[in-house]
Amino acid sequence: MSKALDPKDTCVLVTGGAGFIGSHTVVQLLEGGYQVVIVDDLSNSSAVAVDRVKTIVGDKAAKNLTFYEANVLDRDAMNKIFDTHQIDRVIHFAGFKAVGESMSKPVEYYHNNIENTLVLVDVMRNHGCKSIIFSSSSTVYGDPDNPPVTEEDPKKPATNPYGWTKWMIEQILMDVHTADPEWDVVLLRYFNPIGAHPSGLIGEDPKGIPNNLVPYVAQVAVGKLEAVQVFGNDYPTPDGTGVRD
Repeated sequence: MSKALDPKDTCVLVTGGAGFIGSHTVVQLLEGGYQVVIVDDLSNSSAVAVDRVKTIVGDKAAKNLTFYEANVLDRDAMNKIFDTHQIDRVIHFAGFKAVGESMSKPVEYYHNNIENTLVLVDVMRNHGCKSIIFSSSSTVYGDPDNPPVTEEDPKKPATNPYGWTKWMIEQILMDVHTADPEWDVVLLRYFNPIGAHPSGLIGEDPKGIPNNLVPYVAQVAVGKLEAVQVFGNDYPTPDGTGVRD
């Protein structure tokens, strides 16, 4: 297991750091005194989020932030970033994440999500960095027998390509740790995180039509979208709509 490091002496690479969860994580890291490097290709986010993160944390902490517009699949770019910075920890958010889209574009999802993780882990290994937190998903629980699920529930076959990419990446990272126990691997399986920073400067604001409920509702509220459709009326819940967590 990696030794604990002083935040001011620790550099954390955050892939997908301009996205919803990534940007909030970067704020917490900077406010905690960490050096932060963001890698994001901005395919579903905006550089505006990075600027707003700097505004939130203030000029002093913002000096500890470096942003690279790059794709984690780009091995040369990743090698240059690791050559430039002494990366101690990695938090891996980058990846395609729309369940519905994954059904129509399975090859793209398997290629992007799994291959970018393999590139990342290989570059980390070659630069002596063996600590990663992976942004996984509740989709690894498949179709649970007794919802809502807990951390103690077993993984089950995924029900869509997006879920399978998370399932497979978890297995890859566990195998990496088994082969070399010096690797620290944390798998975060969350459902549908919602909310925004108290400042109102960053929140979930994806490009195109949102795939998650809260940004969709927000866009309906401001008139960008016409209405919200609620599916299902016979689930075993108080109002008949689906509840998974």
